[in-house]
Amino acid sequence: MNTPALVIFGPSGSREWGPWSANAVVATNSDYQCVPCGRAGCADSKVSECLETLAVAKVADLAIKMLAGDVPAGGIPSPWIAHLATPGHAQSA
Repeated sequence: MNTPALVIFGPSGSREWGPWSANAVVATNSDYQCVPCGRAGCADSKVSECLETLAVAKVADLAIKMLAGDVPAGGIPSPWIAHLATPGHAQSA
C-alpha cells in the first residue's frame, strides 16, 4: 500500500516488530541507552520511561517533516530512524 507511517518504538525493537513498509520512519527516544531493552517496562513495571518522556512536539515535528518529504523513509531492513533526544536529559543505562 506504500502508505507513509511514523512508528514509535521504546522497549520493543523495530528490527523484530516492523515497520514493514518501505515508506516508514521509526522514532525512538535517544535519551535512553537501553532502547530497545525488550522488557515489559522499566524494571518490568509495565511503564516505559523511554515512551513516557518522548516529547509529543518532537514526534509531531517529525511527522510534519516526513509528510513534507524532508525525512527519508526506509522500512525494513534499514528504516530511517529518528533518535529524538531531550536537551539536557541525562542518558540512563
